[in-house]
Amino acid sequence: MKDVKKTRSELKHEAILRGAVKAFKEFGVNDTSIYKIAEVAQVSKRTVYNHFASKE
Repeated sequence: MKDVKKTRSELKHEAILRGAVKAFKEFGVNDTSIYKIAEVAQVSKRTVYNHFASKE
């Protein structure tokens, strides 16, 4: 079976999703900012916005 490596972009996208879920659980959706998602995911705010238009 061939190993399929994920791109850096795919890895960041997944990190953002994991960070968002973690932040939403910890702080609630209304109290979670894009900044907080970026912080938890260990990416920049610009990276979050490059992958998602909003937290919705």
